[in-house]
Amino acid sequence: RYEPGTEHLVVGGDLFDVIRTDDGRLVVIVGDVVGHGLHAAASMGQLRSAARVLALVSAGPLEIIQGLEAFAGSAPGVMYATVACVSIERNGDGLYACAGHPYPIVVRSGGKSDLLVEGRSASLGVSDQPPTVAKVHIDEGDCLVLYTDGLVEHDGNDIDKGIQRLRDTLKHAGSTGELIDADAVVDSILGAATPRDDIVVVCVTRLDA
Repeated sequence: RYEPGTEHLVVGGDLFDVIRTDDGRLVVIVGDVVGHGLHAAASMGQLRSAARVLALVSAGPLEIIQGLEAFAGSAPGVMYATVACVSIERNGDGLYACAGHPYPIVVRSGGKSDLLVEGRSASLGVSDQPPTVAKVHIDEGDCLVLYTDGLVEHDGNDIDKGIQRLRDTLKHAGSTGELIDADAVVDSILGAATPRDDIVVVCVTRLDA
């Protein structure tokens, strides 16, 4: 689900992509470029294109974030962007890396959720410290949820409270036995409110072992 944070544009600075690589991995990328409007949209397009190319030629999330760090040095509009990247093998084994981005969430059977709090580094172009990568496993029926901060900060709450509200929403959705739907998640949290920032939510459920 993509929800622009402006009434005048249908695109902003948030991005997502889901890529199937030649070796069978599924790569999910969500990012957030600083700013709003056409300038942010242009920078978002640059970052999304670079991320897609890197996903197709890199071994995994660590190399993707490293490549985006290098790209940010030559693309000023991409500086300070945040990115989350998760790569999942056919057997459910995965790797993830986050550059300044809110924690990905894995919703387990029955609605229990895990925050993916490792594999973290600073936003693109902020630090000389190298990015890191961490492991995750997605079981059959688990749902991986990536999102941007517009979803968890839209009502003025701090991000920790927003993430907890999102987890509560996902717990309810996951306990029904139905597939978790990004539209339903966003609508449940926003209600009738108009978002003040762009929102992206990507939900990926593993159906078969």
